[in-house]
Amino acid sequence: MNKKPDIRVPGETNRRKRKGAKTVSAQRVVISGAFIKAANPAPVPEEPDEPLINLEDTPVGEIFIRKKEKPAKPEKDGEKKEESIDRINGSGKKPAGIAAPKRYSKAGNGVLAALRRFPSFFRFGSSRSSDAALEYAATGRLQSKRSKRNKRIAVYGGSGFLAAAAVLAITFASGGAAAPVSTQTAPTATVSETTRTYAAAPVVESGYQSAIYTASPTPTKTIVPTTPPDKTPVQLDPKAEAKKYMVKADKYYNQMGYSNNHYKYTDKEYYMMAQVMQGEAGGSLEGMVAVGNVVMNRVLSGRYPGNTITEVITASHQFTGYNPNRVPSAQARYAANLVLNYERWVVPQNTYFFRSGWETGSDWGKNKFYKNIGGNCFFTSTKYGRSSKIPPEMFERTYKWPTMGCKPEDRVYKIQYMLNKLGYGVKADKYFGQDTKDALIDFQKKHKIKADGIAGEKTIVALINAFGIEEYYKKFCASETSAS
Repeated sequence: MNKKPDIRVPGETNRRKRKGAKTVSAQRVVISGAFIKAANPAPVPEEPDEPLINLEDTPVGEIFIRKKEKPAKPEKDGEKKEESIDRINGSGKKPAGIAAPKRYSKAGNGVLAALRRFPSFFRFGSSRSSDAALEYAATGRLQSKRSKRNKRIAVYGGSGFLAAAAVLAITFASGGAAAPVSTQTAPTATVSETTRTYAAAPVVESGYQSAIYTASPTPTKTIVPTTPPDKTPVQLDPKAEAKKYMVKADKYYNQMGYSNNHYKYTDKEYYMMAQVMQGEAGGSLEGMVAVGNVVMNRVLSGRYPGNTITEVITASHQFTGYNPNRVPSAQARYAANLVLNYERWVVPQNTYFFRSGWETGSDWGKNKFYKNIGGNCFFTSTKYGRSSKIPPEMFERTYKWPTMGCKPEDRVYKIQYMLNKLGYGVKADKYFGQDTKDALIDFQKKHKIKADGIAGEKTIVALINAFGIEEYYKKFCASETSAS
């Protein structure tokens, strides 16, 4: 760096004399070609100029000060200040008359002092270097790079904070609002036909300041609930619906003159039937069913001795093939099920006798030969009543009204479904068996209808009303209407 010892700061002697001050010596400080006046020079008698004091190795070059030496005052810090002066002149002595520059000598601690120093932080280049040299000359302390960096961070951060605060103040003063970043859902506005009303916006915290969310949401129309129309009453006539349960056929089971083949048996009678079938017919399934038909024809005739299976089978000299100790085969039990449950008949209902080893086609007295089945010849008689025809078995019969043994049809399913929902525990499988008949009889008794187990018109009307007309329509009529 170039030294300029020949440049001097104009003296203040004449100016101070004009003000009436005592004579002082001019103090000249040269820093990189800049001229700075020393602050508060001590009053001393006028003496000849002293030679210039050259301060070597300063942060910004050389400092030349001319001033009369004063006796050094004792310092409380002791060696610290002496060491700082040593770094300035390398002489080990504190130069007399060195005074801090004016703007540093007046600076102290506190807020006002900090505000006075604040503009100097925005000076750059040689100006800032001069300030550093002056502070070093006054205090003997060098600023490290870290200290300088920290000061810059503090200055720039504080300036940014003040600038942001000023922008926000101007914005709020003009009635605007900052839109914060928020995860909250914007309140939905409600709009009526004539007036739009918006909900108040929530206060949202964002960063260091709080901003009020005042963005206008997109209005949505208010949905006004409408009163559902009254349900149209179901137009259903139970009597007209009951007529659909009647089968319009030319011939019915009862009209054909068939006799009733139903019998409510016990487990013991079922077992005895299987024993006598196997003992009299052997291994022929049709022959075993024919033997069972003869037993049931006698039981159901009302004229033949014995009204139960036990009485007919155990009668003297009647069924020699019966052995109470015989264990019936599975085939014999199946044959007993066909006769007792399915009411299968393979011989006419007036067949009461059979003989083994008889000539086929020959009558036996007044008993007419019918057929040889499984090695036995069967004979009919008109003495004990019953029909001379073979009726269809259970679930193959045609009845005018649903009853036990009728064909599996939708009308049977509807009856079973309604009985089940009314708490009678009937399985809706379209097969009108004994369980369905018993449940129907109980229903008829409860509603004071003739308890015959036949689902006639009165019984069907009572079932529909008890089940519910609307429920009946939804279950059985709505699908039919949509399909049509």
